[in-house]
Amino acid sequence: MRLFALIFSSFLCSLISAEHVTVTYHFWEKNEKIVEKVEWFTKFVANSNRFWTSNLVFQQHNEKIDRVQISSESWKSAVIEEPVTFPLDTFFVELFQKFADKLYTNLALDSLPIFDAGELKKSLKNFEIFEKDETEETFPFDFWMKIGENELKTRNRDRFVLFTRADSFEHWEAISHFLDALKRSKQIGYVVDCKNENSGCWAHGVDENPTLFSFKLDNFDDHLEARFRGKFQKDQVYDWILTTKQPEVKLLNEELVPSYRSGMVPGFDRARETVTILFIDTKKSQIWRNYAKFARENHGRFHLTALVSEEVKKWSIYPAFITMKPYDPFVKAFTLHKDLNWNRMVDYLEDGVHPGCHQLSSPSDFLFATGTQKPLVVFFDPLDSKNSEGFKKSAAEQQSGDRIAHFSAVTGFDLFGLYVMSVFNVNSPSYIVIRRQEKGWCIHTKPAENDNFTGILSWVRNLEPVHCQELIENFKFPIARLNLLERYDDVEELEKGFTAVEWTRDEL
Repeated sequence: MRLFALIFSSFLCSLISAEHVTVTYHFWEKNEKIVEKVEWFTKFVANSNRFWTSNLVFQQHNEKIDRVQISSESWKSAVIEEPVTFPLDTFFVELFQKFADKLYTNLALDSLPIFDAGELKKSLKNFEIFEKDETEETFPFDFWMKIGENELKTRNRDRFVLFTRADSFEHWEAISHFLDALKRSKQIGYVVDCKNENSGCWAHGVDENPTLFSFKLDNFDDHLEARFRGKFQKDQVYDWILTTKQPEVKLLNEELVPSYRSGMVPGFDRARETVTILFIDTKKSQIWRNYAKFARENHGRFHLTALVSEEVKKWSIYPAFITMKPYDPFVKAFTLHKDLNWNRMVDYLEDGVHPGCHQLSSPSDFLFATGTQKPLVVFFDPLDSKNSEGFKKSAAEQQSGDRIAHFSAVTGFDLFGLYVMSVFNVNSPSYIVIRRQEKGWCIHTKPAENDNFTGILSWVRNLEPVHCQELIENFKFPIARLNLLERYDDVEELEKGFTAVEWTRDEL
């Protein structure tokens, strides 16, 4: 039996599986201009959404008013229907925004699956990848599960320990991503149950939240390597585990630099999105000491490397950071070589993990893009009628300077992007500045015309954060709820992999 059928009493439909939208043109007598537009927009919405398909239905009715209906039944039921108005482009943009708004609003109002921790523990006994018996390895805490090969079969001295209570979805989410990360990375780890007054929990300051540490074998008390400070979502745990196995600062020679410049880090099967190299002539400098301190405090979060050589002086008067972005379509690398004080360095490295131009195709995308103190500037162009490529290129080029904001472009009929813009009351090409506040979202907008990027930056700089053009209160934009549903869906996808062993055994 599948694990989620036991753990959750209701089934959560996938947020990313293939879905379908139906567009219906109701007419008394076909209007060829409407036919042309409705055919184009039906294809456009499918082309704008990776996991969506669409079809068009023509239906004659007894009214002399033409109407267009958009509906979806396969994901979360949503139906919107409006009489056709002119101009047609404006009508279809507004209609699809209303549809997207209804779609995500209905999803946010849906009930969450009910978590049953008791059934979870029963189900885990069936999995061959978990060892609950005593092991020859000395482990100082009472553990619930051990994952991975026996220590006699490997020289790997790294041990990863997840302290949890396993009594809520948030804890099971952490366990799921932890198990998935260990399985993929072939590492050894333990899950410790803190509900049983385990000494290891209070010794390491574990609170009500799941907490993940990296230790060295036989040195659990004195050698805490790193603490996971990310979110138990997506690939964050997997990336962290592999990154902690790298040195805090990887020292490079000239032969290794080209590989790291392309984002290739040992242990990973694909290029990393962000890799930073410090070129410096000596470790006897405050710049190096700051870099080493930051790397030590953030081990596992960044790919930090350095080339320390007297040869650096031959081509650079000053030490320089170069950050590689192999997946950025416009800027593959950018540099910091002035004012290398602590605050500027931290800001540079923290900003470096953000792309030049964020995607906004899911709740997690939106929360990542707005998760800093800097505002998010969004270029909204639903019909792709403006120079969106120029905006994206200019946004990417901001990575080389002191960034005042992060950037995103919502172009085409991406349904989540249309939903966000609908909530923010934007339905025409515009620039939108978004700031997170305690009570909601502070919004400023201006029409997108033939603006140059310098003018956009000037507008953003002159905005006063305390004076919002519009405040969208939290209850009007249930992004946290939508993100929670996305997380439930991600955990279900992980569970499918966990139960593959069980399915195979049952078939045999």
